[in-house]
Amino acid sequence: MDLLDVLDADKRRKAGEMLDALNVNVNAHSTDVEGFRKFTAGLQKDAGFAAPSKPVFDEAGFKELRDLMTAGRM
Repeated sequence: MDLLDVLDADKRRKAGEMLDALNVNVNAHSTDVEGFRKFTAGLQKDAGFAAPSKPVFDEAGFKELRDLMTAGRM
């Protein structure tokens, strides 16, 4: 087991716990809105919850699905 992997996992766990605490305890209206967004975005990134910025269309998969549906296999 690598120490850096353990430390990284602990950082993600703590960030997730902090997000849970924020969901329960923080009133977003009492803080600066933009500051609150930046803070929670940073926690989400640390916790590994960051989503990809833009979905990618799989044209080859779409064509394959269309061909299967045309052939009556779906």
